[in-house]
Amino acid sequence: MSEEDVLLEKLVYFRREHAIEADAKQKFALKKRIEEIEERLEKIRYNKNCKNYKTVSKQNDASTTSK
Repeated sequence: MSEEDVLLEKLVYFRREHAIEADAKQKFALKKRIEEIEERLEKIRYNKNCKNYKTVSKQNDASTTSK
């Protein structure tokens, strides 16, 4: 299971808990956890997309130089 998968599971769990929580302090803490997870997921996905772009870019460079 990847870090992204684990974070997605946590995100679903914390969102569910946030929806049913009545205590304002707990609700606030859950909101902050959700925001942290969303930021981490965004960074992971950005890095993954950058790696994919570099791979595609290298493949395109190799195909144009071999012609």
